[in-house]
Amino acid sequence: MTTNTFWQPLASNPPSHASDSDALSSDTLSSDTLWYWLPGWSFTANIFESLYRQIPGRHMGLDYQALYHALNQQGFESAVTALRHQSSRHAHWVGWSLGGAIATATSSTLNARSTTVFGTGSQFCQTSDHNDNDNDNDNHYNHGMPISTLETFIQHYQQNAAKTLKRFTALCSQGSSQPRALSRTLAAHQSTPDAELITGLHWLKTACTAPEPSQFLALYGEQDALNPGGLQPSDTLPGSHAFWLEPDNQQRILTRLQRSTRP
Repeated sequence: MTTNTFWQPLASNPPSHASDSDALSSDTLSSDTLWYWLPGWSFTANIFESLYRQIPGRHMGLDYQALYHALNQQGFESAVTALRHQSSRHAHWVGWSLGGAIATATSSTLNARSTTVFGTGSQFCQTSDHNDNDNDNDNHYNHGMPISTLETFIQHYQQNAAKTLKRFTALCSQGSSQPRALSRTLAAHQSTPDAELITGLHWLKTACTAPEPSQFLALYGEQDALNPGGLQPSDTLPGSHAFWLEPDNQQRILTRLQRSTRP
């Protein structure tokens, strides 16, 4: 395998203060277990620190900036292809939002041990007008945002990137029991405003999560303002688009990740 230019090493071991009840059991995981962590749009992989610090293994985080720069505005499928060439087989994958879509599409061809995604829909933009009278709540057309909403967001980012990033953390926090605290946490792990971030926004238009890999689980926040959905099997937890960062959900998330590692 070639040099991992798109992957940055994260912490490899649980901290010394992690208790047996907080960290994932070493009975099911070893220090050699490989994990890939893919954050949502505009965030860095260390946003997952509260999770990967409690999981034995080797942890690698996606470096969006390196990927954007290498692809030079190429599309979502090109990103998936590039990562496939720089990723190992038989790893555990965890992705959030856009990172979840990339994780799903990439890991499905790499015989992943497990793939867990947070707030990732079968699509990010509705492919037809949302009809509030549609009784088919499972219809995938009803998931995601109107394409016009994303186009407007892109325009706002081009006009004032810093302000738009701040508004995005608020949107990700909407539905949380402590939105201001969560928004501050998100902002602390956000990338510097950069023109290359536009590439990731365009990926949201065409991101495809099919086919779903084996050993797959999609988790959603019950009050997620971005309205993702459509992936199966799935489960919901209280909270926002960043529900997995909310303290009340952390142990639940770790428990589900541990279940995903079982043969």
